[in-house]
Amino acid sequence: MLFFEGILQKTDFPCGFRSCNKKCGLFNIYDIYCSRYLSIGYSLGYGKQKPPLWISPLDLPMSNLSMVKRVEAFIREHRMLRDGQRLIVAVSGGPDSMVLLRLLQDLAPQYHLILHVAHLHHGLRGREADKDELFVRNYCREQKLPFVSERADVRGLAAKKSLSFETAARMARYAFLRRCAKKISADTIVVGHHADDQVETFLMRLVRGAGVRGLRGMLPARREGDATIIRPLLCLWRSEILSCAKEFGIRYRIDRSNVDVQFLRNRVRRRLVKYLEKNYNPNVREVVRRSAELFADAYTYIHDEARKLFLSIAERRRKGSIELPLKKFLEAPPALQRELLSIAIGELGSAEAPGYNELRALSSFCEGSGEYGFHYLLGDLVAAREYGRLVLSREKEREAEKYEFPLEDGREVCSSPFLLRFSVKMLPRRDVKRLKKRPARLAAVWNGGADRLWPLIEYFSEDAVGGRPLTVRNRRAGDRYAPLGMSGEKKLMRIMMDEKLPHRLRDRVPIVTCGDDVIWLVGYRIANHYRITPGTKRVIEVAVEKIGEM
Repeated sequence: MLFFEGILQKTDFPCGFRSCNKKCGLFNIYDIYCSRYLSIGYSLGYGKQKPPLWISPLDLPMSNLSMVKRVEAFIREHRMLRDGQRLIVAVSGGPDSMVLLRLLQDLAPQYHLILHVAHLHHGLRGREADKDELFVRNYCREQKLPFVSERADVRGLAAKKSLSFETAARMARYAFLRRCAKKISADTIVVGHHADDQVETFLMRLVRGAGVRGLRGMLPARREGDATIIRPLLCLWRSEILSCAKEFGIRYRIDRSNVDVQFLRNRVRRRLVKYLEKNYNPNVREVVRRSAELFADAYTYIHDEARKLFLSIAERRRKGSIELPLKKFLEAPPALQRELLSIAIGELGSAEAPGYNELRALSSFCEGSGEYGFHYLLGDLVAAREYGRLVLSREKEREAEKYEFPLEDGREVCSSPFLLRFSVKMLPRRDVKRLKKRPARLAAVWNGGADRLWPLIEYFSEDAVGGRPLTVRNRRAGDRYAPLGMSGEKKLMRIMMDEKLPHRLRDRVPIVTCGDDVIWLVGYRIANHYRITPGTKRVIEVAVEKIGEM
């Protein structure tokens, strides 16, 4: 690095960016830095070839580059800001958030930013927290910045959900910030996490147990619900932020709870990090920070590949349900399998992200033998293995209620997943010009994805019915009949199994009966005895149409 410093101090170079013809030194080069890392090699005339030296923003010494320039470059790198943006800025009153607010105030004219300051009183530190709130409120009044605050019962939330104070406080804080963003139609929330926070987060997740996704740490920009959370100070260390506050005369409050080692983050900061620096590696913080970046890159690749696979194989057969073909799923590497499951669960809108143990258990379930199985995963999320397919759905299928109604024209029946309407007509045989041969597609009809087969229409011989009333009901134990083309009877259960009808649908398929006889398993064949024959004079037409989905 010293070699390049000497060259840059003595020589000017055309920067080659923004159609600039000026002679530029290091400050200009970094000012136009717009990719992941600054390449001094470009300034030395390497053009589009890979430069010999790549430098991270955190590697550059303070003597060469101001912190403000570094943060500006970091913001541009991750495209955090755009012109005319409305921002919710989370400000606690501590040095991190106050330096962040000052920085955004300086950038506001350049980007035409509209800043709204949000402060959450956690209800944990009594008068000290009251003073923090008043401090931020007074600052915003002096600077003519919109300000909103709210009080949260973190103790009550922690007790109710069996959470630590840290977790409960984080949940309350982000819920508050999202509400603020929604209220003013802002799509971006700005928080003041820095590089030391990144190191602590990585180590906390490591000792608790985390995979690639968790070990990527905090992202510079992350979408959460309707808002994007950005962290412009992740490129600065805590010591640099304090130095910046001192240099620019930025006032702030000190939160004494930050030294209380009953909280895990404080123990990691004050004990674990210092122990590692003293006994293993004095540069351990930089090593951990870079490791988080590498994990972030690895996770991005895995996620992108899993997303491609999901889009190519996933099917939505019914509302609140996603199906994956097990053969293609099991052909994927384990890392892709787990991420594919995470994506599918996220698509279903599950409030709780699955952990490693849940994903591993679900992957093992997919490898199980047998055509059918249930695996209850998270809350109301259910996974079922159905004839070579993994079905993920939002709610456990409730047991179908028994029903039986007279079959009348216009009869409506709720038979999950559809709302059905039956129509019945009496026709002379000559009006039925030609009987369409309909293939047996029981599973396709009731499991979705076969709308072309609807409405379902069948014809019965009135002579066979013999004036007896027709009814519609669902399956009962022991039901059997001889479908068209068969001479002997067969149990409905066996027909459904042979047709690969999922277990959850077997009690939901309506059945048309005549007296004690099953004459039509709707979606399959009619009973052989009730078919139209050359001697049939009058015909009963029964049609079923979908009028809604449940």
